[in-house]
Amino acid sequence: DNDHKNTFGGIISISATSDQKQNHIIVTDQGSGMLAEQIQMFQTGDGGNEAHSNKHIGSQVIYQMLLKINGQITINTSEKGTTVTISLKRPAASHL
Repeated sequence: DNDHKNTFGGIISISATSDQKQNHIIVTDQGSGMLAEQIQMFQTGDGGNEAHSNKHIGSQVIYQMLLKINGQITINTSEKGTTVTISLKRPAASHL
């Protein structure tokens, strides 16, 4: 939703990759970038002064969900866009 609101005439792409240890979900946009405070909310779950409002509840929910499944989020941003990568550990192969 935020990508749609903040990417004017740009492209939003979603892709997935994997390596031997993790699966990665990558979302890239050509929006105006994210502020350091916004990135912190995704990476720490700390909403700062607005922690008790509904304004940033989405980032707090994502943080809590990633904690429960041992996921990680990486955010790279500039005034030309943002790339968010969610990394999830691959399940161990079963030996049947």
